Amino acid sequence: MQKVSKNLTNIKSNIPFERNCPKCAKSLFYRSKKKMLRALSNNGLCRSCAARERKVDGHKYPVKNDFFRKIDSEEKAYWFGFLCGDGCITSGGNYSECNTLSLNLSIKDKEHVFKLRDILSPSRPILYDTMGGHGRACLRIYDKLLCSDLIFHDMTPRKSFTLKMPILEKQLLRHFWRGMVDADGWIGKKDSLIGLCGTFDMVSNFTVFIKEELHFDVPKIRKAEKIYSFNIKGKKAQKVAVLLYKNTIVSLDRKMNLYLNLISTQIKEQKSWRHLTKKGLESLHIQFGSWKEVARNIGIHIASLHKIKKKLGTSLDYSVKFLND
Repeated sequence: MQKVSKNLTNIKSNIPFERNCPKCAKSLFYRSKKKMLRALSNNGLCRSCAARERKVDGHKYPVKNDFFRKIDSEEKAYWFGFLCGDGCITSGGNYSECNTLSLNLSIKDKEHVFKLRDILSPSRPILYDTMGGHGRACLRIYDKLLCSDLIFHDMTPRKSFTLKMPILEKQLLRHFWRGMVDADGWIGKKDSLIGLCGTFDMVSNFTVFIKEELHFDVPKIRKAEKIYSFNIKGKKAQKVAVLLYKNTIVSLDRKMNLYLNLISTQIKEQKSWRHLTKKGLESLHIQFGSWKEVARNIGIHIASLHKIKKKLGTSLDYSVKFLND
């Protein structure tokens, strides 16, 4: 509050209640301190001139607007995937009027915003706000050509529930999916898992990509309202993480650290019980002497073992001592 009061004092002493716009010479009247403060944020311009300056922002800060014209490199594929997850294109009513690309990330990932800024528009400033009480780093780029190229590759406005899989070269798919996981996915060291959420088309295509590259089945896709998701755990999660993150030149630093932690985790192989039969389960009981020891040996909880016994029709509940007698 002290800063605001100081600014208001400066305004009152330096800016009269009536003055002319420095661009169009329009006469401006300030009837309150709030309006004077707003004029100071617009560099003392009238509303029309301030809006006109925002429209020509693309000329003020040069933009590499052909970057996504053709997605033919690791860097382009990654950033396109990341923007499909966390980016936003603002529409003025129909797709032909889209002219704003936005990227808003948590303040802890601000370096990633700078990486994209340095590629597309190095001289453009990064904005900061506190949306929802949390600090964010925001990148705003005003360029119709840049937005039209992204829309051509199926990154449309209001894409949260409508995003579809774009057509990309096969060798670029892992970089695209790494961008998607960095934006809308997660990597867990404690649970040794990796996952992704999004539209059904995107999540299902990610599962197809994993099956084709690693040749193993993935868990079923889960639905929560309009969003779909799935997780892969254990050693399979490590294989997926290696596929996405090994030998790459660009990624979210925080997710890269999680990837390194994940692949360094020693995961024990779970003992399988699916091959057991009624006769085999009874022989294990005779061998180990109790159902508790059988459960510990095959690596499952005793309650789960009783369910398997019921399913197989095993009613053996006596001890080895009784058999020996």
